[in-house]
Amino acid sequence: MKKLTAKQEWALEQIKQLQYSENLSAAAVCKKIGISDSSYSAIKSGTYNGDVDKQMKKVIEYFVTKQAAAEIYVGTDYKETSISSNVYKIIRNCQLQGGLAIACGDAGIEQNTGLQAVLP
Repeated sequence: MKKLTAKQEWALEQIKQLQYSENLSAAAVCKKIGISDSSYSAIKSGTYNGDVDKQMKKVIEYFVTKQAAAEIYVGTDYKETSISSNVYKIIRNCQLQGGLAIACGDAGIEQNTGLQAVLP
């Protein structure tokens, strides 16, 4: 049985907290992270025969990224327009489906006003 590092123990605790806070099963959390629930269970019990470090690296990276995103998120004064609503839908779809999209078009008055405020 391989002894887990403090960071790996932290990551396992984060899985438990995510299960509790979002009312999810271990399998659902593991799917979000990208590891199998059987690997998670075996790592927890100390019976995992594979590369523990490789599996735990995925878990640690998931929670470090999640933590960093929470720290840098800043709310904005969102003004809904038909264009901003469509752009928001595109971004949200990418978040949910796991993808990348490009939305292009003419700059609106809000963008021009915002640029004028920050440019000399």
